Amino acid sequence: MDEVHVLVDEVMKVKLPTEDDYCNEEFAKWISMDECELMTPICPIIAFSNATCRDLFNGKATHFVLLFVQRTSDKFAELFRCFEAAAQYGTCKTKFVWIDTEQPANTRIRQFFCLNNDDGPAIRGLSLDFDLRRFAMEPEEFTAEN
Repeated sequence: MDEVHVLVDEVMKVKLPTEDDYCNEEFAKWISMDECELMTPICPIIAFSNATCRDLFNGKATHFVLLFVQRTSDKFAELFRCFEAAAQYGTCKTKFVWIDTEQPANTRIRQFFCLNNDDGPAIRGLSLDFDLRRFAMEPEEFTAEN
């Protein structure tokens, strides 16, 4: 078997991958990007819940765009469509998350972004690059462009 390995290596004039090549940081990075790219077209928006919270913020993503809206709101379908359209332009380092503000379990994340129960739909940004930066977006009208 060793002779065949050497022969193929000489003919192709390239280094054949070894087990060590599959354990390096580059490969791990490629795998995580690939997983994200496979997920994105299927469901670009993640619904925030206790089940998704840990995986969401412990992953490779460093930027988050969060939509805070009541699921029973009259504007929910329209806002979600706009948010979904904007998510199509996202990358693996950006995750789009929607948070149902009616759920009592989501109170702490609303408080983290300084949102009250009475606040209407809101979009917030979160960056985990160097420090914990929060951004507020308060357009008069939510569209995919803004």
